[in-house]
Amino acid sequence: MAKGKEPYLEQGPDHMQEEDSALEEMERQQQLDDIAEIVSRPSGRRFFRRLMSRGRVFGTTYTGNAHGHFLEGQRNIALIFLNDVFEAAPKWAAEILQPEENNEEGDENA
Repeated sequence: MAKGKEPYLEQGPDHMQEEDSALEEMERQQQLDDIAEIVSRPSGRRFFRRLMSRGRVFGTTYTGNAHGHFLEGQRNIALIFLNDVFEAAPKWAAEILQPEENNEEGDENA
């Protein structure tokens, strides 16, 4: 290595891309681990159920006016989190998608 040069500059751009990719994978795994921990608790499952409901995941967002675009944006965010739940903790995903009145007993026992 030449004196005064940073080692990462000599390794080239491919090495930096590999490091970025590894960092992104670690960050994504941390996000999924966080979600899995949250939904392992009854309060976390209630939160995600409320998020799915407020995001109108299984309802309509059509209003016939510009407000529909806003509602579709809310729905998109809820769908992103739902996908994360399916990826992080598929065993809890089905429970989260059930209507809340069907889950009150199960949450108390969890």
